[in-house]
Order: sequence, then C-alpha cells, then structure tokens
Amino acid sequence: TDKSIFHADLLGHPGFQLEREQQLKLNHGLHEISFNVGGLYREWLALGAGIQVPVGSFSSRAEYFEREDVAGALAPFRSLRFDSELTTHVAGVGIKAGLIVRPLPFLRLGASLQSPYALVLRDKYSTALEYTFVLRGADTTISVQSPDGEFKYNLYTPWKAGMSGALVLPYGLITFDDDWYDPRNPTYRLTTHSDVPGDSNLQGQVNADIGKQYKPVWQYRMGAELALGHLRLPGGHQWLEQPYRNATGWD
Repeated sequence: TDKSIFHADLLGHPGFQLEREQQLKLNHGLHEISFNVGGLYREWLALGAGIQVPVGSFSSRAEYFEREDVAGALAPFRSLRFDSELTTHVAGVGIKAGLIVRPLPFLRLGASLQSPYALVLRDKYSTALEYTFVLRGADTTISVQSPDGEFKYNLYTPWKAGMSGALVLPYGLITFDDDWYDPRNPTYRLTTHSDVPGDSNLQGQVNADIGKQYKPVWQYRMGAELALGHLRLPGGHQWLEQPYRNATGWD
C-alpha cells in the first residue's frame, strides 16, 4: 500500500449528510483587590490613589460531534468527536489616582489617571479526538489525546485619563465628566517567558493588528439631579465614541 495516499471513509458516499453538533461551555470571572489611600486638605483639595490587583480566570470547553443520520448508511463511518479545553489564569497590578478641587463653594473639579495594568496570563490547553468506524464488521474506536500544553505571556493595557465637574445648586446638582483612552496601545509580550522564534513573529503581528483596528476614544457623560424635599429625580446621558478605526458615530 502506498502510504502517501490519503483514504477517507466518506469518499464512497457523495452528497452524504451528517448530523453535526457543537457544544461550548464558558466560565469566567475577574476580581480586583484594591489598596487605597486618600486625604483632604482644608475642605478644598481631596487626593486619592490606590494599587489595584486584578485576579481572575477564564475557561472554555468545546465539544464537536459528527454522527451518521441512519445506522450503517455511511459505513465504515460511525461517528467523530473532537474536544478542546482551555483555561487561562490572570493576575496583575495597576495604579489609579485622582483629585477633586473645590475652588468655589458650589463648584467641584476633578481629574483621574489610570496607569497601564501589567498582567501575567497563563494558558493551559489540551485536545482529544475519538473516531468510531466499522472494521471487519465490528465497530472500532480510536482515541488520541494531545499532551497538556501551557503558555505564559504578558499583557499591558492602555493608559486612561479623565476629567469631571459638578455644580452643586440649591435645588440639585449638574455633573459632567469625560475620559480618554487609546485602545491601540495594549501590548502583548509573548516572548517574555518564551524563546521560540515563531512567538516573536506572532507578537509583532498581533500588536500591529490591534493598532490597525482601533483609534483613540473620547467618552462623555452628563447628569443632573433635582432635589424636591426628600425626593430626588436623577437623569443623565452618555456619548460613547466607537473605538474601531472604520466605525463612525456614537452610542
């Protein structure tokens, strides 16, 4: 037999119909631990800063099936199953800081800054394949499983800055705030824990693709609250610019 020839069990069934099914199970969670400090100077200036420690995980399990619709209709094929699992653990650190100034009794002005988050991600993954077919009149199943894989890498998120203002009036208040960030600037570092040459090429490609797809973004929010005795009537609106380079308009 020529081992260079590939044989497929379904070649003898042109126009074959398979029952196909895919199941995807996702679990994820991200939490942030904060260590903060703040101070107030003469009821005029408030300062605050904190170290943020995000921790979390993401997991997915995908199961793909192919089966014959009618028993024996696609012999020697019976069924195929392919499973893939991925678990990602993430931890990191970042800094947030802000201030509020009261230059006049009825006026508040604020500013905030969020540093890039330095994240460490660890992927663990595996795949498995199970194939059942008819061999010499009997169902035969072959199962193979990949070795457990692991990959560790770093991600640095963009800077984020904001400004705010508020008017404190006798019958309520009016607020306004905006923030700016540049989604082009997250940076993947795939070579921090790897010396595989292909990882360096992939790192450059991924970071370049992010820069091509996104643009800097301004976001604005305005709100007001009317005070009628013990009753408060709040309202507001926000303008969120689309972060995609080819998109226009606001949400």
